[in-house]
Amino acid sequence: MIQVLQEDRKSERRSQKIVETAQERLCRSPYTLLKMISCDYDEGVLFLRGRLPNYHHKQMAQETVRRLDGVSQIVNEIEVEPLHLAH
Repeated sequence: MIQVLQEDRKSERRSQKIVETAQERLCRSPYTLLKMISCDYDEGVLFLRGRLPNYHHKQMAQETVRRLDGVSQIVNEIEVEPLHLAH
């Protein structure tokens, strides 16, 4: 029982570290809108969520977090919602 709890905590810390690393990469990106994207991680899968104004930004968010240790798949759930400028 203790072994299982220790492994669960270790897994939880690793998941948290992966999410933190992904968020740091997004925040350091020259595409400042990527700071608005949130990340979740579950058993090798990194989920990207939020809204961006175009598909280019959506793709850049995915590329920014590509090749993170422990991530075998990225699920890009970012919605594209063009900005509406007042006339």
